[in-house]
Amino acid sequence: MNPRRTTRVLALVAAAVALPLASASAAVLASAPPTTPPESAPVDSVPIELPEGYVWLVDDTGVITIAAPEAWSDVDTAPVPEGVDGNPQPWIAAAPTSIEDFLARFDEPGVLYVVFPYDPDPMFLLDTFSITEGCSSFADEDFSSHGFIGRTRIGTDCGEDGDATWQLVAASPADQSFTALVQVQTVSEDDIEAVELALDSFTTTGAPMATPNLSVPGSGAPATTAPETTEASG
Repeated sequence: MNPRRTTRVLALVAAAVALPLASASAAVLASAPPTTPPESAPVDSVPIELPEGYVWLVDDTGVITIAAPEAWSDVDTAPVPEGVDGNPQPWIAAAPTSIEDFLARFDEPGVLYVVFPYDPDPMFLLDTFSITEGCSSFADEDFSSHGFIGRTRIGTDCGEDGDATWQLVAASPADQSFTALVQVQTVSEDDIEAVELALDSFTTTGAPMATPNLSVPGSGAPATTAPETTEASG
């Protein structure tokens, strides 16, 4: 079992949504990732031209894409193997050195982009998948960017030193074809550009999407736990 799929924001995928995670998938390090949007992406679906040092990451199913720093060398684009109806769940995660640390701690920046069936209530997804502690404060705001509309939850003064920030976005495109769940984290001011670019760039390639028919629970408190705040060892 891939530990990345059972920590923090997506712990509920295995625990409450009952999405099978039987086959482990190793981190996929993108070889020569594209510096321009995928050719299959409609012009109006690509919101920005990437600055130098950034690349487009595309998931292994070929349907979602997001921008990340080229220097973030730990990249996982393998989908969660099966939804309830057998379809893979598109997934992209990236971090400078360790996606596992990004998902479990506050001392590694990173980005996670995963696709769910359309949910008209973004607050339900935020409440379901959000962390509930580890930051001094959390605030909910409207989210609107490059055709996606929803809500976002922002955690500030996170981690042992209070230098990190955490943010979760649940937003859908105008055609209501799916709902994107995007998690980002900064550790220092050096990570702000990468996070802002990720939130301005997550989109689809235009390829057909077989969205998992997930059975999302209708109530209950978030099942995630707060990330550890200890420093990474060696």
